[in-house]
Amino acid sequence: MSALLTSAVKASTGRLQINDDTDTPDNISSGIPYESDGKVAVDLNGDVDHHSMGLPFTAEGRLAVTISTVTSYGGGATPLAGGKLSLEDAAPANYSAGVGYTAGGELSAVGLP
Repeated sequence: MSALLTSAVKASTGRLQINDDTDTPDNISSGIPYESDGKVAVDLNGDVDHHSMGLPFTAEGRLAVTISTVTSYGGGATPLAGGKLSLEDAAPANYSAGVGYTAGGELSAVGLP
């Protein structure tokens, strides 16, 4: 999982730059959905429709995410809560393959509401 998201993090901070919406993302690169501004396309309220490469996606093709506490880990140390990718708006406490993780184990993200 970390290797998939390495290209999605801001190199200077290790944090995911996200855009929370419900529409279809503008493009997909290496299996990760992006908006035209380069931010990762996520949906905080969408239901998980399918998985690709171990990551949960909505029917519209956005990453299904939550700001809940990590309850389990999927393949590649994917932090999950209720089956969705777990994010937190906090500085990284540690890194894996350049991806920042918070002290609670969530992915470190910028752009959460």
